Parts: sequence; structure tokens; C-alpha cells
Amino acid sequence: MTTGPTSGEAAVSAAAKPLGEPRRVRLLRLLLESDTTLCGCELADILGAPDYQISRDLSALRQAGLVTDQGRSGTWVHYGPSWGLASVTDRLLTSVLEEVELAPVVKDRFALRLALRDQAGCILGAGHPDVLAAFDAAGLAEPEDSPQRTDAR
Repeated sequence: MTTGPTSGEAAVSAAAKPLGEPRRVRLLRLLLESDTTLCGCELADILGAPDYQISRDLSALRQAGLVTDQGRSGTWVHYGPSWGLASVTDRLLTSVLEEVELAPVVKDRFALRLALRDQAGCILGAGHPDVLAAFDAAGLAEPEDSPQRTDAR
């Protein structure tokens, strides 16, 4: 006699599926690293990925219950982790993500991109010339695993 998955098993399985993409793991790691919410355009610039791809990744993570839309500021949507430390699954996910090491260039781009905020949060869209100029001035090349960005800036 076989039985179907329990609700806990189904939840863990649904959460694990989108984590098969390394960029999504990095997105979650950045959200865990941040003491504030992050805008999709900030995440695109930090990882050197096209904003449409980050949007797709965030959508998959949101559908799996791993991130939530934490609100809007103008045209920017801010995301944060949807897990806490209440359940065993949440603690396991946090523990696993804390072991994920971000590349030094990603850490530096993260710090610089957040420094370009004002008090209201993100004010520059993905690939904005001011962001790119700041990255160039700091010598922060695109992360090694990012695709060559050909989208209009």
C-alpha cells in the first residue's frame, strides 16, 4: 500500500525544486545577507543578470513560498525571504543558505549597489548608467558566471 506525500513532504519538495538553479540559490543568499528588502533591479545588477531573468527567478521562488513581495516603492518591487525560524524547514533552509559562499565580486557589487540607495530605497533601475559607472570605477567586473549583458542600458 502506498500513500501520498504528507503536507510537510510536499512543502519541502515544492521549496527544493526552484533551488536546482544556482542563481536562485544566490538570490536567496543575498536576501538572507541583507538587513533590508532588495529590489529586483538591485539583484539584477549585483548578479550581472538580465532583469527579466531575475524577475522569472523571483517569481519561481515566490511560487515556492521562499520569497515574498515586501511592498512597492514607485515602480520598484522589494523582496524579502518568506521564511523565519519557526519551523524545522525554515531553520534547515537558513542553515543551508548560510553555508553558501558568495563570490567576492558579488559581495562587493552588493555593498556598492546598496550604497547607491537613498532613504526611500532603490532609486536606479537595472543597468542604469550611474550604477554601471560606479561598478566600473570600483573595478567590479560582471560576476564570472553571469551571461554577457546585451540588454539596453
